[in-house]
Amino acid sequence: MTQHALKVYPRFWKEVVSGNLNFQVRRDDRKFKVGDTVALSEYDPLSGYTGQGPLIFKVAYIFRKEDMPAAIMNGYCILGFGSLTNGA
Repeated sequence: MTQHALKVYPRFWKEVVSGNLNFQVRRDDRKFKVGDTVALSEYDPLSGYTGQGPLIFKVAYIFRKEDMPAAIMNGYCILGFGSLTNGA
């Protein structure tokens, strides 16, 4: 399985940390697979990484264009996260 380092903007980071946001809409350019892990770190586009993170989650589900043709743009996917794997 592969670990993917992903940036999360501050307004979404707060929701990830609180447990309210357990999915991400992402460009599907990394060959994501169920069982991979994602290392999410807070990133401000104006100032760079904030030092918050990473939080590591297992990818539990992936929606792609073929799963929901009317809802997902070509080249994007929705990653559903399972449990936090680093105990944070």
